[in-house]
Amino acid sequence: MLPNQDVEGLRGFQRLPLQTSPLELSWNRPSTTTHELFQGFPSDAIKPTSLLEALAVAKRGSTMFLREDEYEEEEMDTQLKEGQVDDHLKGAESTGESGFLTPHEAKAEDDEFATIQPPSFLSSALPDAPFSLNTPQPGAIDAVIKECSMTESAGSARVEASPANAENIVVLGDQKEEQSLDEAQKQVDDTEHRIATMRKVLDRERSELQQVEQHVLETQTTRQEVQKQLARQKQLLAMLPQAQANIAKLEAICQTNAKKKAEIAQQMEIARQPLLTEYATLEGQKSSRKARCRQLIREIKAFRTEMLEITGIIHSKMESVKALERVQERQLAKLCKKDSDGPMTRSMYTSRIMDIIKQVHKQKQDIAKILDDIKGLQKQLNTASEKLKRTEAVAEEKLYSAASKSKSTSSTKTEAYVECYRKFAQVRELFEELILVVGDVGKKENAARDLQNWISQLESRDSSTHLDNVLADLESVRLENGTLQNELRAGIA
Repeated sequence: MLPNQDVEGLRGFQRLPLQTSPLELSWNRPSTTTHELFQGFPSDAIKPTSLLEALAVAKRGSTMFLREDEYEEEEMDTQLKEGQVDDHLKGAESTGESGFLTPHEAKAEDDEFATIQPPSFLSSALPDAPFSLNTPQPGAIDAVIKECSMTESAGSARVEASPANAENIVVLGDQKEEQSLDEAQKQVDDTEHRIATMRKVLDRERSELQQVEQHVLETQTTRQEVQKQLARQKQLLAMLPQAQANIAKLEAICQTNAKKKAEIAQQMEIARQPLLTEYATLEGQKSSRKARCRQLIREIKAFRTEMLEITGIIHSKMESVKALERVQERQLAKLCKKDSDGPMTRSMYTSRIMDIIKQVHKQKQDIAKILDDIKGLQKQLNTASEKLKRTEAVAEEKLYSAASKSKSTSSTKTEAYVECYRKFAQVRELFEELILVVGDVGKKENAARDLQNWISQLESRDSSTHLDNVLADLESVRLENGTLQNELRAGIA
């Protein structure tokens, strides 16, 4: 037994006494013999199931060497089996023989393990222990030996016994086995219950340990803060005897810091001025670029409208050309019809062809003139738009530069320049509207011209003139037919 109660710094189960026993080495034994199965086990831990096993247990138990401390443990086991657990515990507590069963006085500490009552724990645990490491009991050994002798003496009687006696013996053996199994199952259940309770205790202790660790961390943080405050207070207390000198030093430090702050502000202002000017220039460039983009968008829209107008004019001219081609085709069809109706003279044929060729050349010249007019108008529009763009850009740049320069002088000039810029934008919008109006006027003039051409074509298609021409042609054809008939008659005669 180690006196753990006298050792300082132990807590919980560490304060319980340690039960030790001498270790017997195998090579120090007097005789080297072969070891049997279950050698060294107590007799009550092994349940004999046959006659041979009972004899082996009895012989092995009779030859075991029992020490003085083992006799005390045997007496304790017999008392526990006889139901004298409470009396034995009271005696052990009074005499102090069993160091393991006597609880030591717990010190004034917050340790729950020190307050566990081993006697109550062991009183419920020891009777249920299935496999104890104690030596066999002498009473049990004598009982086993007697049973063995009785079985040896009654061996012949058993051989001659009736089958009914054999069945009774088997039933008794089975009942004993069932009882032993039930006891073992109960012991297993009890041990599992104790393990579960110990696990609960360990879990609770772990949670409390975590709480304690968290509390320790919090106390450490508070300790650091308190140490900082203490160091600060110590510095203040050390500075109190020389308060005037320290105040003068602090004032000097404040003055130097104020000077440094003023210098830094001055340097910041010096570095800030060019950045502000650069920012203003960039903002001006940004606004001018936006204005330029708006102007380009307007010009693109104007060009788009002009292109649409020009495409409309071209389509109208193409339709007029197609109409002329259709007229030419009709005239050619009429000529072909006249050729099919009757023969024509060479002079009439050539004159008609020359008239058609002249009309075609005339139409080609008209088409060429129209195309030249369209190209000239397109060139004029391009030159005018380019001039307008250049003038607008120059005027906008001048107005913007003048407005940006006048920002630093006075507010009246800036307002005037802003008003000029607004008027300039209004003039640009008015010009765009004027261009749209001119385009509409051109469309209307083209439509009127087309109507006039259509009217003239309808007037040229007068039926009276055509009827005169048809009658003259018919008369000429009749004359030619008469001459041809006279020639045929003269030839026949």
